[in-house]
Amino acid sequence: MSSCPDALIDPELLAESDPATALLHSTPTQSSWDVTENLTRPGTPIDNDDETPATNTSHQDYSNFSFSTAPGMRTLIAFGRLVKQRKKLTDEAETEFDLYCQTEDVEERMALQFVLMLETRDLMKEIQKEDSERWSVSEDLKKDISRYVHTFMLSSSVTSYKGNAPEVILKMMREHKVNDLPSEKRRRETSDILSTIGKTLTQCRNVTKAKIIASLDREKKGADEGIRNIADLTAAIIGTTDVNPTLQLYMRVAFLRWIAINYPKVEDKYWDRVDLVLFQYRTSGKTALELTGTFNKMYRDDIAMFGNPADTHHKVTAPKDVADWLLNVDRFAATVVADIAPPQGKKRKRTGPN
Repeated sequence: MSSCPDALIDPELLAESDPATALLHSTPTQSSWDVTENLTRPGTPIDNDDETPATNTSHQDYSNFSFSTAPGMRTLIAFGRLVKQRKKLTDEAETEFDLYCQTEDVEERMALQFVLMLETRDLMKEIQKEDSERWSVSEDLKKDISRYVHTFMLSSSVTSYKGNAPEVILKMMREHKVNDLPSEKRRRETSDILSTIGKTLTQCRNVTKAKIIASLDREKKGADEGIRNIADLTAAIIGTTDVNPTLQLYMRVAFLRWIAINYPKVEDKYWDRVDLVLFQYRTSGKTALELTGTFNKMYRDDIAMFGNPADTHHKVTAPKDVADWLLNVDRFAATVVADIAPPQGKKRKRTGPN
């Protein structure tokens, strides 16, 4: 079928096939789209030179804008009326919309659009400011953070006790649908949460290290007196958390004590050394079975030096009896990335027992 320009098509035929097209091709009449008639909505400017446009926004002066009554503008004003019938606008919004339709100058239209964008931006900033001032880490959320941080520290699957641990813990809390967590889109609040997690991690690491160091001192008196057996030490580190002791946790605590014994001069960088040795183990090329053998050797040496857990009243939990949510913590703990760059061009020195 051949096509022909719209200009050669009878506007009445267009009207029958497409009302929107008919609107664009029609000529305004006094009975339908005459822009010189009074607009019915409150606050709508009119084109009659003998009358004063009504407005309810006295703070805005539109007297210097380039209003036009050219045919194209009359069509846009008419189309604007149709749009207003289908939308719910405030009187002020209607007035500004009518102003836009009546403004012929392109630069003036761009200025109107830009000022509305600035107004929207200022409004969003004010809303964000109000939200930020109202929001803070609740006491309940602080308790949940402490709970998850301590549980993380007691996982035998931790690949790094520092690194991006705060981000991993927050991700874990989101998956577990912890209450009061802000949306990921709320960056300031999320930053506050990460800061709180980081501070709690630092406190937990300090307490754990202190208990491990204290267990090496035979003359230690006070609250940590007598905490030498790996079972007693692990119980002291667990404290009141929901974690139950397992053989894997005993082996991990034995490893942490092995670091304290073999690197006594790095006390202020203790956890950096822990992460470094874990990193070296993971990148040593050893199989999972060989790594298990390494940790098992440390555990046996610890028993020989500090006593057998079987001689205490503590009981270990079998892997099949570990709660599902704790297994999920292990899954997340194994994804932490340490802040350690692998050495370039040098053979890595083997660390730890064979």
